[in-house]
Amino acid sequence: MFDCNKVEELYPGAGVLMLEPQLIHKGTDSQLKACDDGTWFAELKKDGALYMYVKGFGGENYLFGRTVSKKTGLLTEKSANVPHIIEAFKNIPNGTILLGEIYYPGKTSKDVTSIMGCLPKKAIERQEGEYGYIHYYVYDCLEYNGISLLKYDNWIRYQITKRIFEKIIPILKWEENENTIKFYSKYIELAEAITEEIYHNIGKALSEGEEGLVVKKKTGLYEPGKRPMTMLKAKQVDHIDAVIIGFKDPVKEYTGKEIETWQYWEERLEQDKEGCFKYSKTLGLYYNDYVQNPHIYQPITKHYYYGWKNAIEIGAYDNEGNIHSIGTIASGLTDYMREDMSLHPENYLGKVVEIQCMMKDNKEKTLRHGFYLKTRYDKPATDCLLEDIFS
Repeated sequence: MFDCNKVEELYPGAGVLMLEPQLIHKGTDSQLKACDDGTWFAELKKDGALYMYVKGFGGENYLFGRTVSKKTGLLTEKSANVPHIIEAFKNIPNGTILLGEIYYPGKTSKDVTSIMGCLPKKAIERQEGEYGYIHYYVYDCLEYNGISLLKYDNWIRYQITKRIFEKIIPILKWEENENTIKFYSKYIELAEAITEEIYHNIGKALSEGEEGLVVKKKTGLYEPGKRPMTMLKAKQVDHIDAVIIGFKDPVKEYTGKEIETWQYWEERLEQDKEGCFKYSKTLGLYYNDYVQNPHIYQPITKHYYYGWKNAIEIGAYDNEGNIHSIGTIASGLTDYMREDMSLHPENYLGKVVEIQCMMKDNKEKTLRHGFYLKTRYDKPATDCLLEDIFS
């Protein structure tokens, strides 16, 4: 806990509002699988930096990071670096604490540091230039209008946070200043709660390039400075280099949720002389035809429609020079790559690729939730060793 008197002296109005961030366990595979029992919910984890927005009891605005200043012994304060975020919260009542992630859409925490790690003048110049304005992704509320919410569980606090966005944030449409219209609230985002298929959504998030998910027990409490087992993170933590040793063909049948607007189909045609049906791939909106004649129209995957390879098989060498398969990777591959590797497989076989994954199984020598990052043209395939990857 921080000395309230010291906090109040340096940051008026925030004496009891500076709280230590709660620490988060890295969830194991078995723990994350168990989160599908209906008693947990999850939120996307952004690749940014945690910041606590505090509206002081006298209307003061602060944005506290998670690091402690060596000079003051208190959390670092960076509100001057992001005035557009502070402005967006002007209707928030005094005595409020919000938790969120400062992040850049499509960028990494390194880009965040370039804004939050410099002096305010330079931070503002960079955001008004090519960097663009940074975002604040809110996922929790620890105090509201002078009332502490620490006694309420994670799910109730999320509902309160959501209510704040519904009632307060939309009011901030725009502000006209010197003939310039600034739209503030688009830089403030609310985390969406995921309540179903949490384990599946971890893989989905990673495959889409997100950093991962934070999974919370609905009945868990926020415990400043502690690391309770009621909050787990599932994120990309490992990077490995491996060799492309083969390719995988796509599955044929499409089983996704966008079937009503799906464009890739296979149509059954007339029978040939031997009595066998002919089939033709067709492009268009055939959902209604499929409902009426499911024996004639079938949805197929995009990659099967185009005849593209769907994934790469990767491997690594043992100490005797033999190569072993360690899995297949589909996430992160572009349509161009899939088409090109189908037409010119020789351009890919034997090449080294960098893969990021949520976790490695050193015993079984496999990866979980792998994601293609890039091809390493600078590294020879023989340098990709099993003992280095699974040590």
